[in-house]
Amino acid sequence: MIGKGTREIKSISIKLFMPIDLSIERLRVLQMATENCPIIRSLKKLIKSHSQIDN
Repeated sequence: MIGKGTREIKSISIKLFMPIDLSIERLRVLQMATENCPIIRSLKKLIKSHSQIDN
């Protein structure tokens, strides 16, 4: 593939839907995991990102 210049992702939005019977405790664990994810932390320096977990 021949391109002109670099291609970059400017922003990303991720919305996860969890099972309705997921406990609040498990939902909090997942939220903490997304906040502490090293990949997300690295990307936040480069792109605008938003993540949301709903059940």
